[in-house]
Amino acid sequence: MCQLLLICHLSFVICHLSFVIQPDILLCELLLPGEDGYWLIRQIRGLETKRGYHVAAIAVTVAATEQERQLALAAGFDSHIAKPLKVDDLLAIAAILEQRKLCPQAQ
Repeated sequence: MCQLLLICHLSFVICHLSFVIQPDILLCELLLPGEDGYWLIRQIRGLETKRGYHVAAIAVTVAATEQERQLALAAGFDSHIAKPLKVDDLLAIAAILEQRKLCPQAQ
């Protein structure tokens, strides 16, 4: 079974990821009010060095360009998906990310 964390409010996310939960996959909209998804993924990746736990993160955005995908990956996201989300696409990406976690050498 896979835990999925959907980001809605950034103010609670860092606290929850620091002390409460260890999700398997995080979905994060890039264009959030205030701090954006790029800020959030940098915070999360910084916490990982302290916790020793990698959260697979998927950037969600209306911007489906290759440039936006590259920006998301460079920022620290593991994958990028455009809206509107298609459940089959999301499940396929989640399966790939979970497999990478189980078999890191298969990347």
